[in-house]
Amino acid sequence: MALPNISIAQLILGDFGTNCYLVVDNVSGDGLVIDPAVYDERIGETLAEMGMDSLRYIMLTHGHEDHILGVNGLREQYPGVQVIGTEGDAKLFTDPTLSLAERFGKKQDPIYLDRIVYDGDEVDFAGSKIQVLATPGHTLGSSCFILGNILFSGDTLFRGSMGVTTHPTGDAEAEYASLQRLKALPGNYNVLPGHGPLTTLQQERETNPYMREREE
Repeated sequence: MALPNISIAQLILGDFGTNCYLVVDNVSGDGLVIDPAVYDERIGETLAEMGMDSLRYIMLTHGHEDHILGVNGLREQYPGVQVIGTEGDAKLFTDPTLSLAERFGKKQDPIYLDRIVYDGDEVDFAGSKIQVLATPGHTLGSSCFILGNILFSGDTLFRGSMGVTTHPTGDAEAEYASLQRLKALPGNYNVLPGHGPLTTLQQERETNPYMREREE
């Protein structure tokens, strides 16, 4: 899973075991956090151990509470950080009912985005490009992020499974179409999902029942 000059760490955070990913460029010291479920001191400690000098971005695959509630704490700790998310989930970032925070008894202060991204956008990171891939279904604004041969799949794709589509803004047909879009990506990727164990795209093409062609 190695990328030149890039280190990636995984922390499992929050009540739902969310995979929060920490990415650091070993040359520039630039850092990136994907889906901070809660504010946890281990995030900053791990980034420091990885040699981070500056946290550039917090990127959010979607707006459910178990992927976003650490954002404001990190923004206070790293005032220069940019928070990046999708327009489709803009309401979830500020509405604790839609984000499910209220349902699970969590306090959610509004989370404001510094940059809204769309399908096909690219985010500059340490001389590389992080590609934004819209994959609606789990939520309207669910997205995956591609960095080199790494696919951060959020709650769109899990090992052997997929994200549920019964929460607000979920759509089963859209989720199926998104999985087919991932299946059709050229080549193979290391898949780092929002929950559960890591996998590869080829493994999911071959074994994931939700990626199979549906019979007419």
